[in-house]
Amino acid sequence: MTLRDLEALDRETQPGRRAVVIGGGLIGVEVAEVLLRRGVSVTFLIREDWYFPMALDAGESRVVAEHMGTHGCDVRLGATVSRIARDGDGAVRAVVLEGGAEVACDLVVVAIGVVPNTGFLATSGLRLSAGGAIEVDDALRTSAPDVWAAGDCANVTWSDGSRRPEQLWYTARDQGRAAARSMAGEDVTYRRGTWYNSAKFFDLEWTTAGWVPALINWDNTPLDPGPGYRSWFQRVPGRPLTQRVVMKDDRVVGFNLLGSRWNHEPLLEWIEAGRTLDWVLTHLHEAQFDEELSEPFRVLPDARVS
Repeated sequence: MTLRDLEALDRETQPGRRAVVIGGGLIGVEVAEVLLRRGVSVTFLIREDWYFPMALDAGESRVVAEHMGTHGCDVRLGATVSRIARDGDGAVRAVVLEGGAEVACDLVVVAIGVVPNTGFLATSGLRLSAGGAIEVDDALRTSAPDVWAAGDCANVTWSDGSRRPEQLWYTARDQGRAAARSMAGEDVTYRRGTWYNSAKFFDLEWTTAGWVPALINWDNTPLDPGPGYRSWFQRVPGRPLTQRVVMKDDRVVGFNLLGSRWNHEPLLEWIEAGRTLDWVLTHLHEAQFDEELSEPFRVLPDARVS
């Protein structure tokens, strides 16, 4: 999305209009929140069977979708878009779903993924990945002498050996620092540490750290996280408040925490230390922010491991 896109969206968001947001990620939910606050009715179309499956499981997604509904957002799961219908003057009038159903609207926002904006480099001689990202080595040098790349446009090596861009603000910061050191002649090898992130689904806090495997693919087919993975999960009754701890064999490798604020640093330390589930559950309250405002963490009787 460019600045001109945002300016156009700002002009079009008039109270009483109807919008469709396509795509179930963080940008989509932020756009939906802004539009609703502007007095625009919003239908949120998500292709998968649950919202944000790359980061949430079915239970967590249900909590988020219910919460968005309380804010007036019409969340529709398993909705595959066929085309955008226009009137005789070319203005948007509806989004047509597979099967022929129509969702009437005046405005459509498509937020279905991040694509590096590197089209202007097509004839530059720089080596690009199949997805358009700029290929870099471990020191963030490109294929051209004295040219470095960092941030969303750079194709870097992940901990699992795959190569793709890292679409996070803090990795862009870290890559920028590494690239600067490389430019200054230092011997640099960029590798991101343990994954972490935080965001809000409207006013619902979300904190994640470590390895939280996706369980369904973009086409709604199940994904196998591999042998030895289990999750401990609980939801506070009647509230959009959940905690999930992911284990590999007998060691904690990830956290997914909804509905309250958490400090990443101890979570990352516990993952690096290879703590057990029992140890983590005993100490998890130590990672809470705003303890005087948040409900203290406790293990509930119906918490389960699956």
